[in-house]
Amino acid sequence: MRTTLRPILVTNTSANYSNQHMLMGLHRGFQALGYNSQLHLIEQDGAGLENFLATLPPPDSREAGNTFIVDLNARMRLPQTETFKKFSFITDHPFALLEQILACPPNNVLGYVDRSHRAFLDALQLPQRRLFFPHGGPPPEPNRMPIKERKIDAFFVGRLDHSPRLKDLKEGLKKSPDPIPRIIQETAERALTGTPLFEALILASRDAQVELKDIGLPGIQNCLSIASNWAEARRRHDILTNLDGVKITLAGSIRHDFFDKTPPNIEFLGPIPFVEAQSRIRQAKLLLNIVGVFPDGSHERIWYGMANGCAVLTDRGKLINEDFTDGENIFCWPEDHKKMSAFLGDLLETPSKLENAVNSAISIYRVKHTWTQRAETILTAMGKTGE
Repeated sequence: MRTTLRPILVTNTSANYSNQHMLMGLHRGFQALGYNSQLHLIEQDGAGLENFLATLPPPDSREAGNTFIVDLNARMRLPQTETFKKFSFITDHPFALLEQILACPPNNVLGYVDRSHRAFLDALQLPQRRLFFPHGGPPPEPNRMPIKERKIDAFFVGRLDHSPRLKDLKEGLKKSPDPIPRIIQETAERALTGTPLFEALILASRDAQVELKDIGLPGIQNCLSIASNWAEARRRHDILTNLDGVKITLAGSIRHDFFDKTPPNIEFLGPIPFVEAQSRIRQAKLLLNIVGVFPDGSHERIWYGMANGCAVLTDRGKLINEDFTDGENIFCWPEDHKKMSAFLGDLLETPSKLENAVNSAISIYRVKHTWTQRAETILTAMGKTGE
């Protein structure tokens, strides 16, 4: 006899981050597909954990064989969950979640958000099964506001926590033994040009005639972290400082000296809860995506932007190029920074072009990139039916 699988989703709550909303989206996706999904959001003080554990069937029961857990970033590592199959959605580059990944039981499945992350996971020689699992988004908003009625011209959500200056990167590496500073700087500069982060580290180490095994896993993690932070900060700085004349609304934490001079065209909201960010997106004409270090994946803000009727202006990427066409249903940043302000200004002056892009994008997005499609991917990975 074959029985339908039973997904149990669990994560911690956090007002300012999208994590719990990702699992809420997957939960609704499982439900839309007809599965009896359960969602458990654990408060920071542990409230809700007891209820989650109570829903787990006895490990030796038939129901346990048809139950699997979905968590974020492999953080659910309680002894009571170890016997269950588990799908862990790794929402960032795996170097940033190395401790959790290495502690995963062998029967876990790891979903990584960018195809370039596979090389890093393979280098770890992990026993877990791994598959590409990009971010997703909610169903399209049925009553979205027309572009011409939206009050926010361009909206960016993201942190500006690290210095974008090369001199600060070098200064911070002065105490590191040679050739680590050279390796990190070259890795960061290659990543800034679109080379996948781990590939950039391999190339930089080769140039320095150093084997990765000699750097060691903690050293590799440190190199990737510093290089990633700098490359992303520099990418965001280079774009945001070249958008003069265009009103930008920016939500997120910011380093006190990120800008040499505060851009007068940017309205800073500071960190805001995820639900408030969604409300702002519904009022925005253009949603700006600046990541740069996910060259073959996506970011949830792209999909949440499309779902809420925003036109999206984003970094170029292989996954995006597979389904969307620059200038038709998505917009990509010009290569020349000096052309960015005029490009963005021209888009905002033609709301009909933005509206057409939104309509075209939604028709693709709704059948390929919602959390329902991502839930289907998980079900396929976990077997869809159990014994």
